[in-house]
Amino acid sequence: MSICFIICVFAVPNKELCRALVQLFLTVVDGQSLARFSELFLLQSNSSPLRWQAHRLIHTLYQYASDSQRVSIVEMLWELWSGMPNHGHKAAQFVDLLGFLTISTPQVLEKVCGATFKF
Repeated sequence: MSICFIICVFAVPNKELCRALVQLFLTVVDGQSLARFSELFLLQSNSSPLRWQAHRLIHTLYQYASDSQRVSIVEMLWELWSGMPNHGHKAAQFVDLLGFLTISTPQVLEKVCGATFKF
């Protein structure tokens, strides 16, 4: 299923199909598995192109997820933050993704910053 999912999300311009695939994926894959994937491929991988592919996949999941799923994805990434300094330059994609998704998710931005921002 995961290969078909990746091919469809990246290759098919049909937004409804992408939403349905992401919903199915996020229903089948538990939060711990997604967190482990993020840690392995965004923080531990020695391959920069592989880290960028993981970045794109998680960004795509976020893009087509429901609001509550978006919050869960960003909160999951924040849980990995404490281990980020151990990964040095390999954390660039993780930090980029975390920053963008945090700013894009007002519910999480309020929690992290302790204030409501209006952009």
